[in-house]
Amino acid sequence: MTNNSSIHQKKFPFIKRTIDIDQNSNKIIISNKSPFKSNQVEIAIDNISENSEKITKKSIGWFLTAFILTGYFIVCLSTWFWNPPKSYDDITLYIIGQSLLLLGTGYLWLKFFNESYNLTLYSDKFTNQISFALYTNNPDKETFSKFIEKLHNAINNTNQRKTINEILASIPTHILVDEFSSSYISELVRREVDISSMMKFITKKVSVLKK
Repeated sequence: MTNNSSIHQKKFPFIKRTIDIDQNSNKIIISNKSPFKSNQVEIAIDNISENSEKITKKSIGWFLTAFILTGYFIVCLSTWFWNPPKSYDDITLYIIGQSLLLLGTGYLWLKFFNESYNLTLYSDKFTNQISFALYTNNPDKETFSKFIEKLHNAINNTNQRKTINEILASIPTHILVDEFSSSYISELVRREVDISSMMKFITKKVSVLKK
C-alpha cells in the first residue's frame, strides 16, 4: 500500500515539475522537466522545516520594456496595411525588421516571466539552507493549499515518529522487555490463550525475520 501525494506545476514557457510526498520512503521527490534538461532530486522529510517563507517579485523594468517594444511591433505591422511596401527591397527589409522585432519582443517577455516569481520556500531545519521551492498557488490556489496541508502533515508525522523513537531509545532495553513481557503475558492470560504455543509461534517468526 502506497502513501503518496503529489502536485504538478508549470512555469512559462516550458518548465514542468512534479513534487511527490512519499511517506513510505520518507522523502520528497522533485522532478523537473524542460525541453533541454530534466532531473530528479530526493530530500529527506526529516530534514525539512515546517516553517515556510513566501517571496514575490515582479520585474517591472522588463515588463515595461517588453510592453513598449510590443506596441512598436504592432504599429510597424499595421503600416503594412496602411502603406504596404512597393518594391522587393522594401518588402525584404520590412520582413527582416519585423522578424527581428518579433524575436526581441519574445526575448523581453521571456526575461520578464523568468525574472518574476511567486515562491513558497522550505528550508533545511539543520542548516537553514533552502531545500526546495514551490510555485505559490500553482496550478491553482485550492490544489496548492491541499498539497501544502499534506506536506505539513507528513513533516509533523515524521517529527512525531522521530520523537517517539528518541524516547524509546533513551529507555534501557531490559525495562522495555520487562514491561512489554508483563503486559503482553497478562493480556494473553486474560484472553485464555495457550502461552506456550504462542511463544513457539513468536520464536519461529523471529527466526524468519533474522534471516
